[in-house]
Amino acid sequence: MPCRSNNTSKQSYGWRPPAHPLTGLVYCSDCGGKLYCHRYDNGKLKGKFACGNYPQKECASAHRIDADDLLTLVSKTLKSVYDFIQVDNSEFIKAVEETMASRQDQDVRLQRKRLTECQNRVQELEMLICKIYEDNILGKLPDKRYHILSSQYESESAALEQEISTLTSAIDNYTDGTSEARRFMGLISKYQDFDHLTTAMANELIDKIIVYDRDRKGSRQTTQRVDIYFSFIGHFMPPAEPVDPEVAAAQEEERRKIEARKDRLHQNYLRRKANGQHKAYEEKYRPIREAKKAQQKADLALVQPSFKSTDYVEMRKATRTEADIPEGVKGYDISEMVRKVGSPATDAVIEAVGVGRDLPDQRLVSGL
Repeated sequence: MPCRSNNTSKQSYGWRPPAHPLTGLVYCSDCGGKLYCHRYDNGKLKGKFACGNYPQKECASAHRIDADDLLTLVSKTLKSVYDFIQVDNSEFIKAVEETMASRQDQDVRLQRKRLTECQNRVQELEMLICKIYEDNILGKLPDKRYHILSSQYESESAALEQEISTLTSAIDNYTDGTSEARRFMGLISKYQDFDHLTTAMANELIDKIIVYDRDRKGSRQTTQRVDIYFSFIGHFMPPAEPVDPEVAAAQEEERRKIEARKDRLHQNYLRRKANGQHKAYEEKYRPIREAKKAQQKADLALVQPSFKSTDYVEMRKATRTEADIPEGVKGYDISEMVRKVGSPATDAVIEAVGVGRDLPDQRLVSGL
């Protein structure tokens, strides 16, 4: 199966991290668009998936989700499915059959309903065509009007006949899911290590991933629905391990307390925002934050001093050897080489790059 994206990429200004393994597989639940992985978050190398239609206001929410959390969820799900198959593959086939049967039953009901509607409309059109033909013969309907109505009815009837053929074929081609389950078992049995999910593994085992909006926006700890659709079998969740009722009740009580605290904090924020306290707080601490950012920037400049193009020229001049000069270039005049790259050459530039007949770095000289 071809990969949807390259694993690594290199731009003209340097190397960047490899593409996320799930790139091209994640979709938005609302608009259906792709979620793209943004590599950096506030200057830090931390990937986050976000809807590509959100910046153009074509989607109401960005549906952001941490890339590492999503990858961990997918890896754990694949591992649980693999373990379920290894324990009892016949039970896995049965579970897939039941899942696909329940999903197909709903689809078949909708398609059969639409098939009946199309067939009834085709019969109505046949009656209408016969009626306007009789009216035209008896002189009740002019020829011009007859041809217009007849053309409309014939076009609609042809489109309905095509839809009827498509629906009939779709209904007849529904399977019980056994062959699909066995094909997926053949795919996943080739792998054992799901802790290090690669791009090839993800594209082979996963069809798509649907990400829904977070249950509580503005909260660092919240729940978010994610549906994983596997190749051939679609959306499937392995049976969950049994949980002690007392432990489950304690977990639910803890979750309820956390949600109640979040509600109180949000209401306090709304009150501060309404009476102006929040705005006063922001105005008071804005100079402090700006001074802190300036100090951080100054500290970073001391640790990582700026590297100018002239410094790079001097470095290249000091480290260049005969092996760095391409074959067939030795003996050329430096001013001629500068003119070839389309940049005006001055004596200062020539002296800065090197003395003699050394070849300057083409990208650098063109930038000068």
